[in-house]
Amino acid sequence: ENNHKLKPEITVDYEAGIKQKIGQRMALNVSAFYREFRDQIRFRRFANAFPFSYDTYDNLDFSTVKGFVFSFDMRRTKNTQLRMGYTLSFADGTGSSFTSARNVVNFLEGVGVLRVPLPLDIDQRHRFSGVLDYRFGGSNLGPALSFGDNTIHPLKNFGANMTFQMGSGTPFSRNSVVVPAVAGGINIVNQIQGTPNGFRKPWQFRADLRLDKTFQLNTGNKGSKLYDMNLYLLVLNHVI
Repeated sequence: ENNHKLKPEITVDYEAGIKQKIGQRMALNVSAFYREFRDQIRFRRFANAFPFSYDTYDNLDFSTVKGFVFSFDMRRTKNTQLRMGYTLSFADGTGSSFTSARNVVNFLEGVGVLRVPLPLDIDQRHRFSGVLDYRFGGSNLGPALSFGDNTIHPLKNFGANMTFQMGSGTPFSRNSVVVPAVAGGINIVNQIQGTPNGFRKPWQFRADLRLDKTFQLNTGNKGSKLYDMNLYLLVLNHVI
């Protein structure tokens, strides 16, 4: 059933932090955050209603995400620029989506609303990230090759950029029966082992690499302009 009395969802967001300079080119950032989501829309069942039970949507769900962020930034020093970060977060709520409670309510006769805070699908407790950029330019043009009176720098304006992300596993609900069985035409209900989202997936790791080089092109005409052309190779690697 449609519900014309639904209210807009509300998000309350607080964040505070400090930034400390270390030397001339480095800085350390520490911050804490708290996000609260109210009046989230979710599935609801009105059991034993007249003349029959019915399903609808209502503003019943709420959730919170809180944690800390630590990051380290190093401005480009000679050829190298570095950025690293770590996030510790806790995401709990009564539902991860509109229909999170549908399957649970279907198995509980006479129950129309369940409002127990549990880990959300997005609850990733630990997350590490980093960006390392190394390139030749300015006064450091890389190795030189001499051909008579001419000297060239093959790695001039060449750079490599590597990013990585690593995080702990997100929660999931484990079933007692791996494959639902059918016996005598009756489907056997798959029972949840433990609590909803009571188990964790393995840690995840991802690393990406980008190699690029910029070439300067001259049209060769009088009063010609210089144009920059950047060629790059992007390698994406996602391992779980």
